[in-house]
Amino acid sequence: MLFDKLCGLAERHLPHLIPLLEQVALFHYPGRPHEFLPEHKDRIDYDQANNLFQLPFPVVAMEDDASVCLLMDSERDQIGLDGRRYFVDMRSTDTDTANYNWSAAQTGVSSEEAAAVKEEFAARHSNPYVITCGYLEDMHYEPGTGRMVSHGVVTSSYILNKKEIIEAYDQDAIRNLPAAMVNDLLRNPVTAHEELIMLSCPEYFILEDFPAKAIKQKKGSKKIPRSHQRSMFTFLKPADIRRKLGLKHPGQDRTRNSPIPHERRRHLRRLRKESGYKEDRIVPVKACWIGASEKVVKGRRYRVRLDL
Repeated sequence: MLFDKLCGLAERHLPHLIPLLEQVALFHYPGRPHEFLPEHKDRIDYDQANNLFQLPFPVVAMEDDASVCLLMDSERDQIGLDGRRYFVDMRSTDTDTANYNWSAAQTGVSSEEAAAVKEEFAARHSNPYVITCGYLEDMHYEPGTGRMVSHGVVTSSYILNKKEIIEAYDQDAIRNLPAAMVNDLLRNPVTAHEELIMLSCPEYFILEDFPAKAIKQKKGSKKIPRSHQRSMFTFLKPADIRRKLGLKHPGQDRTRNSPIPHERRRHLRRLRKESGYKEDRIVPVKACWIGASEKVVKGRRYRVRLDL
């Protein structure tokens, strides 16, 4: 996984990232964003996303087939898209541009420009990775268009491999880079937000899996726990979770007189004054899951997180 490679590079060259990587909650989506996101875009409640979006954990790593991107809240219990969120993004320069080119419109960079940036990196260096740090703020979906816009700042960027940091850019150096290159560096953090937004609807549950038996680090080891040693999370619908874990569907034993309650993930709901409430307020809606929610499969324990 790219996350494991990021851990190794941080240990060798960027130790200031180690505390973040030790506490991060790792999410994995086994797909390409440009294939997944357009299919679900029409189902977004844009007002809900703009005002009620939350990261499921204070520090989240979202890995897909294009990159791994860490997202961090700037304040406790942060709600909505408009506040500042920090990011650390890593991609390989040999990543197929098709894996992330759907977000081109969101950053104002064409697919051709993004491909040129990638080719420039690859031509100058042998199989390096690009790690970019910065923040996004004032993110929102435009009414009517569904277009995600945001203000982004890249504070540092590194081209590196196992052996060395090949090039390092601080914020002053980044100001002198071509706009197309800087915008391309902001592309994956925007996409990571969109992935989380589209997977955060109540019909998707968070499935956690972790070693059934704890894998102990060697005494004195300072290595960051890798993906096989820690909890991993993914978003799935109930039917997919039961299929994956071999769980019986609760509806198999139900009758017409005892229907299955509507399953939903825990989420926030806005109650509006114009709908008859005394004032606008945000309330939590409890999760509803029917039947078994935990099982050990091939040495990993899986459980549906009803608290997230």
